[in-house]
Amino acid sequence: MKQEGLVIENLPERLMEEYLSHHWRAIGRTTKQQKSRSLRKVSGHESYPAQHSTQCCTDICRGDNLIWDPIQDRPVSVEIGSMMSTPSRVVTAMRLFPRSANGVDVGLLLYDTMRQQSMLVEKGPDGPTIDDWRWIGVPESLDFNGNPVRIGRRGAAKPDLAIWGEHQVPGVTPTSVRSDHGSIYVGKHFRSLLDQFGITLQLSRGKKPSDNPHIERLHETYQRFYQQSEAFKGRGIYERGSWVGVVADEPMCTADKYLTDMQRFLTLDDSRQPHDGLHLPGEPGRRVTPLEYWDALFAITGRITIPVHPDLIYQFLPIIWLAPGHAGVEFKNLTYDDEVLEDFRDVRKGTFREQDSAIPFHHDPRDMTRIWFRHPDTDRIHEIGWRGRHLIDAPLVDVLVDRVNERIQERGGNRALKKRTIMLQIIDEIGDLTTPKGKDESRAQLSAAYIRWGQAQRDHDEVAEAHRALELAQQGNVVRLPTAVRANNSAETAVSEPAQETDEEPWPDYREMV
Repeated sequence: MKQEGLVIENLPERLMEEYLSHHWRAIGRTTKQQKSRSLRKVSGHESYPAQHSTQCCTDICRGDNLIWDPIQDRPVSVEIGSMMSTPSRVVTAMRLFPRSANGVDVGLLLYDTMRQQSMLVEKGPDGPTIDDWRWIGVPESLDFNGNPVRIGRRGAAKPDLAIWGEHQVPGVTPTSVRSDHGSIYVGKHFRSLLDQFGITLQLSRGKKPSDNPHIERLHETYQRFYQQSEAFKGRGIYERGSWVGVVADEPMCTADKYLTDMQRFLTLDDSRQPHDGLHLPGEPGRRVTPLEYWDALFAITGRITIPVHPDLIYQFLPIIWLAPGHAGVEFKNLTYDDEVLEDFRDVRKGTFREQDSAIPFHHDPRDMTRIWFRHPDTDRIHEIGWRGRHLIDAPLVDVLVDRVNERIQERGGNRALKKRTIMLQIIDEIGDLTTPKGKDESRAQLSAAYIRWGQAQRDHDEVAEAHRALELAQQGNVVRLPTAVRANNSAETAVSEPAQETDEEPWPDYREMV
């Protein structure tokens, strides 16, 4: 009417509302609906033709719950990283990350995907007892020469619908992984892992989440868990602090409990529920669960089950090149040493790499108290500990070490320190940084460091438990791991009993302990 120059003071109200309603339906009422309609113009009309369970997809989403950090006495936000078998919709790996995830974090998602895990639900006198995700088994010997493998298929789906018993989380080596263009996926570390295992990275088009629809749909499934868990803050910014309640009056759980609850949700709920997108050829009316579809696919394609190497995790950690001396190796002003290095303190140039006499070590940015060395003769992994790790009672992560070195540099650098006192100086700085006091620019980094450190302890404790099981194994190809792998986890102890938070427990005098 405006375009044609018609001016009517009293517009017909009913016709105007009908027109506006039709207009909103055409373009979308919200910006999210408008974006969905624009994406629909460039999206396909058929699903991605993934027909083998080794074709996987991955993504990271925000967890819509606040997690309580008992060290900093404050709530923090986290992210959920997932990896899914595209055709079967089985979530093969799930980890909790502090914001924001990095390349090492998503590399560990791939590590979890390649391990077969399970969850055991048993009847107890005080109610059901439920394990965390754990390894199904490890090989009897680290030497794979002549070690038999079992060709065939072991069903992942339980034959009955009872919640009691063992629920498997299948493991598989992906042939391809679909992801977005996030820097954590296209970065050097993750790409090198994919090249190492011969995995193809299939990137979605920019700003086209419809290219990876199955993992995006999983994020909607997670809402069923978020809304029933503690400290749900709402999925939209406008929801927070309104109808979801006052956060300060709601209970919160720690990162470890949140991870455990989500593992139970995926194992006992999502994997056991029929999915509308799963259909068996010739049986259009049958409702199929992800685990049943997983078994159906492998019954057609077949598989070879190979025992998982307990030291597999170290292939997913970054490598640093260091030259051992008589005092050990030095990395970020931290000195590491062990008797296993005795034969490598004076190696010839070109022994491990052409340009110098350095040798490769694996290091975990989440735990800087140790590095790992793979012996070239035995192919065994050896832990090389930091000389001063028995003198601190705080998580030592890369962010904390970098901050310590910055503070030392601000006071004059290493030239102002003597060689024998630099370790004590580092320990004092670590104690000062990890003591909560007011608001600091590094509080968010420190909270994230504690979460990563706790996960690192669980990962390396599993490896140690696997090696202990190997030493006890006498017969058979695969030995069961104990159910209580995380019963004496040092990370949980550190969370349940925060160290050095009050004046009643002062930091020890490290100089007297040297």
